[in-house]
Amino acid sequence: MSGIIGVVILFIVLVYVLSWLFSTGRTLSNLSDGKTAVVIPSTSLKNGGSVNYAYSIWIYIDDWSYRYGEEKIIFLRGSIGSVFTPALSLMPTDNTAVITMTTASDPFECIVPNVPIQKWTNITINLNNKSLDAYLNGKLVKTCVLPDVPVVNAESSVYLTPAGGFSGYTSRFQYWSTTLGPQEAWNIYKRGPGGNMFSSLINQYKIQFNFLKGDDVQASLTL
Repeated sequence: MSGIIGVVILFIVLVYVLSWLFSTGRTLSNLSDGKTAVVIPSTSLKNGGSVNYAYSIWIYIDDWSYRYGEEKIIFLRGSIGSVFTPALSLMPTDNTAVITMTTASDPFECIVPNVPIQKWTNITINLNNKSLDAYLNGKLVKTCVLPDVPVVNAESSVYLTPAGGFSGYTSRFQYWSTTLGPQEAWNIYKRGPGGNMFSSLINQYKIQFNFLKGDDVQASLTL
């Protein structure tokens, strides 16, 4: 029995190490209050001038009445009210997310409905030239085709929850200078807002001790 437990522990540790070694995303911010603005300089984004990139962010919305009737920006790269490369925001009155991209012709919006509230939710945005994919909790929920080439300014900073943001938290905000596929988006979700598969695996399993008198369970303890 002890040998089996040892193998399981070794496997979990191996999964953790491999997920850490092969995670190429640049973490821009960890746990942060959704009402607090954070400025991330362009120097934090490797190859930040590429039109092939991805962002991933975990959000937890705890109070939808906060700033009700106002757009709530989760993050944007560019400048508020003018250039979005991209911007991710929440609609003023419902739990719909909007991805806004400034293109060479007109701004473009990609709508992602039914963003869960009062639970940790992952949103991953993947841009491959003019093709924009939106993943919600590891699943592809929307593909939008931009009308023109997206604008990218390598000198632009990233703003996390500016202008009051939303009531809740963000975590594990990441950037990739390459595109991601469906499996990679799923792996990001499985790592959880804490950032690794080890914690996710631990949360999936429990150990139960039963205290027996004969064959009858007198008491139990779950860890």
